[in-house]
Amino acid sequence: MATINNTYYIGEKNLQIPIFVYHDIVADESEIEYDYMQTTAETFEKQITGIMKLGYKPISYKDLVEYKNGEKAIPKWSFLITFDDGYVGVYKYAYEIAKKYMPNGGCGVVSFELKGGRAAAEKFMKNLKLAAIETHVADARTMVLHPASHTHRQLSEQELVEAGVAPDLIRLS
Repeated sequence: MATINNTYYIGEKNLQIPIFVYHDIVADESEIEYDYMQTTAETFEKQITGIMKLGYKPISYKDLVEYKNGEKAIPKWSFLITFDDGYVGVYKYAYEIAKKYMPNGGCGVVSFELKGGRAAAEKFMKNLKLAAIETHVADARTMVLHPASHTHRQLSEQELVEAGVAPDLIRLS
């Protein structure tokens, strides 16, 4: 089916949607510890409004899933925002900005820590049966990740703490 009136219709195969992944949002530049993982609330808002000025429309993760399931058409020039962890800055700064520009929501990851430290987290992952264990960003499948033994496995326990990755942290998306 062809693209008409700037809409991706159900069944169209050449879908290309930019997905912007954020880690943490801080109040001002003095709080930035990792320049590749954090941005200020002001910059975050400028980035969202900037892409919207280019004609892109925000969609929610639900919109994307419904499109992929053949249930909904979406704007041709769509974009998706996702946060890969539940840091305080996401709730304190990004949430209000996102509500303003993306009333239907974005995408995110549920993160939680297990009692018992890293050993408990690794045991949880080993015994997991309901979800795929993968490194992931904006996938439509349910997945679980233990960052300390996957994406951040090269870091020592102290480096994990300094990077804000608890050894017992589990991420569900």
